[in-house]
Amino acid sequence: MLTFTKDGEDISKNICRIFREQNPKIGVLILQEQEKFVYSRVEEFIDDCFKQVNYIIPILTTGYINHINNLTNTDDEESLFNNLDHKYVKYLYSLMCFEYCKNNCHNNRIRIPHGTRNEMVITHMPTAIHYCKAIQSTPLNGMEVALLLPR
Repeated sequence: MLTFTKDGEDISKNICRIFREQNPKIGVLILQEQEKFVYSRVEEFIDDCFKQVNYIIPILTTGYINHINNLTNTDDEESLFNNLDHKYVKYLYSLMCFEYCKNNCHNNRIRIPHGTRNEMVITHMPTAIHYCKAIQSTPLNGMEVALLLPR
């Protein structure tokens, strides 16, 4: 499952394309692609998906960090209506934090793509985030996107 804001949309599409082109194919869940299910039963659908996926990959951009910390301005409200992934970032973030606490502060499923680690990002995410080693890498907009495995 990918979670991202508007400024991470292009990155998430490229990651999704790369994962889906792998052999065997890697399933990727993006909320916008499941629009009819999200609108019919929002929280139930997101909760079910969150429980079923193997990994949650937040695309950590400035917009993502600002959004989860309530630092966004009113200009961002328009993108909330245009993009379901942006609209439910805070809800997914709260699910990640709840799971982290429920597991006695042990992270099992949140994976940060290599190349997105910097001081600003690290101070805003749980301390036990598992970084991933790449088993197959592809350069993408200055960021290395990889098929990820836990270290």
